[in-house]
Amino acid sequence: MHLLVLIIGLVLGGYLLFVATIRRRYKKHLLAREEFEQTVLETPKNYARERESVARSANDDPLLEDYSEKAQVPKNPFLEPKALPENNVFEKAIPTAPTPSNLFEKVMSVAPAAFKPTPKPVPAPRSEASTPLAPPEIMAFTILPRQQHHFTGDVLLASLKINYFYFGKQKIFHRHIGDQPSEPILFSVASLKEPGTFDPAHMSRKTFSGVVMFMTLPSVADPLVIFEKMLTSARQLAASMNGELCDMQRKPLAITTITSLRERIQNDHVVPVVQNTEGLSG
Repeated sequence: MHLLVLIIGLVLGGYLLFVATIRRRYKKHLLAREEFEQTVLETPKNYARERESVARSANDDPLLEDYSEKAQVPKNPFLEPKALPENNVFEKAIPTAPTPSNLFEKVMSVAPAAFKPTPKPVPAPRSEASTPLAPPEIMAFTILPRQQHHFTGDVLLASLKINYFYFGKQKIFHRHIGDQPSEPILFSVASLKEPGTFDPAHMSRKTFSGVVMFMTLPSVADPLVIFEKMLTSARQLAASMNGELCDMQRKPLAITTITSLRERIQNDHVVPVVQNTEGLSG
């Protein structure tokens, strides 16, 4: 009997001890929660007080008295848009000159048949003092394969594309003002093989004995500027195809030939600037 009472006492005591432990833990949990909620509620108030304190200290700082919140940011002259110069020959192009009827007869005997005479517009009446226009003329270079080989169609087409030539009128490739196909043509590239035209869809299955790059005069802009651009483009095209830049006689292009072409353009197709001397005499 005594043993049974002892066991019941131990069980009851253990239960009471367990209940007391649970209550202590619950109270600690409530206290921690209250402290957390109090901290959360006090944080915005403390932050607002800190901002007010910083603002007051800034207003009392004599170094910030003349500070303007709307201070103007200095302009960067390198980021300001600049107007294009008025003498930009590639942006202010004059109307395209008509294509002469004997265009490729002057380029070479194997001219593309696609080039046909274009009816000439009726010229406007000119005064007797005006300078007569030079007859239509072309300036051209040839690009030939080295060691009697041929250019493959794939290489030629890729080289024309990377040098900004676009397939267009007369079924040949053209370089345009600003490298935009919608702009006037500066100079063109035709095949040395009759009729001189290209078919980009079937070029990969063909070979080419060479090409001719040419410009027509009068030109759409300053002829000397276009000639220099064409010369640079011809050198780049020849280098990209491992070809050789030659003259119209298919001989390596010499400095004397380039100088002669420049002089012809300067003498025959560059309009001299005539100064107005009225009112200077007497």
